[in-house]
Amino acid sequence: MSMMNTSMKSLKFSRARFNNNALNVLVSTNGAALTTFPTFLKVLDCKVSQSPWSSSADLFGLRGEVTINVFYPPTGLKKGKKMRETSWSRLIIFITCLMKAAEVQAQCVRPNVGENMVMNNDLGQQTFLNGSTVTFQCSTGYRPVDSSVPRMITCVGTEWTNLELNCTKKTCGALPDLPNGKYTYPNGILFGATAIAQCNEGYLLVGEKNRNCRDNGWDGRDPVCEVVKCSPPSSIQNGLFDPVEDSYDYNQAVTYSCTGSYTLIGKSVLTCSNNGTFHPSPPKCLLVECETPNIKNAVRVEGKSPPYGYKNFVRYECNEGYIMNGTGHLVCEENGWNPPPPECLSQCVRPNVGENMVMNNDSDQQTFLNGSTVTFQCSTGYRPVDSSVPRTITCVGTEWTHLELNCTIDRIQDPITTSPPSDGNCVKPSIITIAAVVSIVVLLGPKNYHLD
Repeated sequence: MSMMNTSMKSLKFSRARFNNNALNVLVSTNGAALTTFPTFLKVLDCKVSQSPWSSSADLFGLRGEVTINVFYPPTGLKKGKKMRETSWSRLIIFITCLMKAAEVQAQCVRPNVGENMVMNNDLGQQTFLNGSTVTFQCSTGYRPVDSSVPRMITCVGTEWTNLELNCTKKTCGALPDLPNGKYTYPNGILFGATAIAQCNEGYLLVGEKNRNCRDNGWDGRDPVCEVVKCSPPSSIQNGLFDPVEDSYDYNQAVTYSCTGSYTLIGKSVLTCSNNGTFHPSPPKCLLVECETPNIKNAVRVEGKSPPYGYKNFVRYECNEGYIMNGTGHLVCEENGWNPPPPECLSQCVRPNVGENMVMNNDSDQQTFLNGSTVTFQCSTGYRPVDSSVPRTITCVGTEWTHLELNCTIDRIQDPITTSPPSDGNCVKPSIITIAAVVSIVVLLGPKNYHLD
C-alpha cells in the first residue's frame, strides 16, 4: 500500500476504566453510546503520559494524556466512497491505544500479609506491574494450616488476588520425663515456648534446666538428676558432731555437742538437704554465765540459786511499799539476763489528812511513787487557820512530808450592827457560823422588827 495520500492525526479521548479484567470506555456521540467499531483504521502508535491535564483519561487510577497517531488508507479504497473521520473511528483507535497503555500503567503496591509469612525471593520491591505474581511461605517457626492450598497471588490491575495460605505456630510436643525428674511448660509447647527441667526430691539437677522450642524442635539436651550427696558439715570451736563420714545421703542427720562446761547455742541437729548442703546453720559452743541479779527492795520467789547458766531463770517480787519498774521474770541468755533486771521503786499510800480538807485534782489514786507531790485545800465551810503556810506534801521513800495546812470552821460577822430599839430588848447568839440559823427575838414593845 502506497504511503501517498495518507494522513496522520493526533486524537484525545475522555475516560476509561479497567474493571474485572474488562476495559470499559466511556465515549458517546450525541448522547448515544457507541457499541460497534469500524476496522478500517490502522493505529501506528500511541503514547501515554502521566502529567496531569484538565480533560483527562482516568486510566487504572492514573491520570494522563493519551496521544494516538493514526494511518488513514488512500482515498478511493472503495470506489465512489470517501474515507472520513468519525466518532466510530476515534473509539476503536482509543480502545486499541488503551490496551497498550494498560500494559504500561497498571501496577499493585507491595502486598501486606502479616508477620507469620514471608515472600519468596524478596528483593524489597515496593510496586508490581499488572500480571505480576509473587509466592509466599510460612515464617520461621510457622507451618501451613493446609499444605495443599496455593501460595501464589497475582496482580490484576491494581489489586492482588486472594492469598489462600494460612500459617500457624509449629509445636515441639512434650519432652519425655527425665530419669528421677520431669519437664514443666509454663507457656505451652509451641514455637518460642520454654521447657523447664526439675528433679524429684532427693535428686540434684546437673546441666542446663531450660530448653527452648525452635523451628526444628527443642534445642539443647536433657540434664541429669543425680542423687543428692552432702559434704561433711562445718566444725565448731569447743564442740564436735557425730557421725563423721566422707559424704552424707539426702535427709541424713548429724548431731552437735559441746565439750566441758560450754553451752550449745542454736540447733544441735543438722540434716542433709535437697540442695546438697546441711541445714540449718551449725550451732556455737559458748561459756554462758549470768551474774546474780542485784535488785534492791526485792526478793527472789522462783528459780534456782546461783550460779546461773544458759537458759536458767529466776523471778523477783518487790517488798511491801515498793512498786516494780520492769519485769520480774528473767532468763539467762547468751548476752546476759533477758530482759534486764527490774528495779523496785518506793511508794506512798494515799495520805489521810482528815475530813476538813480535800486533795486538789483528786483522781482517787491509792499509791504514789517516791517524789510525787499532792496539794490540799480546806473543805467547804472551813478556812485555813494560817493562809500563808504551804499546802503541798511530798512522797519521800514510803512516807509523806508533814502537811502544815490546818483548817477551822469558817465564822461570819455578827449580823446585828445597830443598837437595839429603846422600847425593847434583842437577844442574839454569842457566836454565829455559816451553818447556824440566825434568830432574833424582840421582847416587849409595840413594834415588830424584821431582819432583812
